[in-house]
Amino acid sequence: ADLRNADLNAVAMTAINARGAKFDGADLTAADLDFANVPKASFVDANLTGAKLRYVDFRGADLTRAILSDTSLELADLSGAKLTGASLRASRLHDVNLTDARLSGASFAKAELWSVDLRNLDLRGVDLVGADLHDADLRGARLDSADLTGANLTGARLTGATATDVRSEEHTSEL
Repeated sequence: ADLRNADLNAVAMTAINARGAKFDGADLTAADLDFANVPKASFVDANLTGAKLRYVDFRGADLTRAILSDTSLELADLSGAKLTGASLRASRLHDVNLTDARLSGASFAKAELWSVDLRNLDLRGVDLVGADLHDADLRGARLDSADLTGANLTGARLTGATATDVRSEEHTSEL
């Protein structure tokens, strides 16, 4: 399906099957995509602010520069997804699969990343200001130049994580 630049504001598309669909530049503000099956779909520059994205299959999807602020992504599968430069500000990512996702330059400021598996991911330059990483698995993650100012790392697993020039509070540090 080609839905590039479509106005899909507040549309209910629960449980749709749209593998490989093109949503580039689409306005999906407040849309309900819970349980959607959209692997390998393209959402480049799409606006999904406030969308319901629980249990969505985004495997291999391209969400480059997408705006996913204030979204619900509980139990979504974003494995292999490209989120380069995406904004997930104030979103809820509980138990989300981000295996092999590309996250460079993404913003997770004030987001809830509870029990999220970020093992071995390249998180260089990622904005985690005020993010809640409670029980997140960051083992082996690369956090160079990430901003962790005000981030909650309670229960987070950091064994083997590497970081240089990490910003946290008023200074930079290394793990």
